[in-house]
Amino acid sequence: MKGKKDKKDEIVDISTLPKINVVTNSIILNFKNQERRSKLLETMYKATNPIIKIIFRENIIDFAKEKAIFVETPTKKEPTEDDLAKAVVGLVLEKSIPVMKEKKLAMEKNEEQKKLKEELINLINNPPVVDPKKPVNPKDKKKEIQNPDDIKITSEEEFANNADLMLLFYNYPLTTTEYRAMENEKQVLNEVLLISESVSKLNLIVLNCV
Repeated sequence: MKGKKDKKDEIVDISTLPKINVVTNSIILNFKNQERRSKLLETMYKATNPIIKIIFRENIIDFAKEKAIFVETPTKKEPTEDDLAKAVVGLVLEKSIPVMKEKKLAMEKNEEQKKLKEELINLINNPPVVDPKKPVNPKDKKKEIQNPDDIKITSEEEFANNADLMLLFYNYPLTTTEYRAMENEKQVLNEVLLISESVSKLNLIVLNCV
């Protein structure tokens, strides 16, 4: 008997899935206070928006090892900037595929609702002819036509323009060389958030990358 196929090894035809809007930001925390840094990370983890995913630098390194992008040797103990950039591209794709599948299902469901709404409107505007001589079925009296206005339809513009996934890279990239390696891999980085601490407050600097 064949074993169950691991979902990670599932072959997915990307061409059958809709495009999604992925926002990729980098968060750099320049904190000496470990407790304060931990609290801020915990707050980010508890973000209520389900489209937000945090990817730690360690996650990138682990992915590079798992996918053999980086193979440790006696002369190579750490992944290079290029290794990390390739791993990031793979991670973005891995995180995107489930969202693509969800969006495809949502779009299919939206089309079903759209057709149902059109049918209801047509039924209201063109009610069936009732034969006055035919006795009315008591069950038919209880049937109520659903109000078409209660059916919410998502427009094509909303599907096309709304952000579907936001990835926050924690402490990556840390250097100009790492950033350039991402550029070489055609991986977009929308913003870099530099958060440092002072005695009484947090200081936030946002660098627009695109």
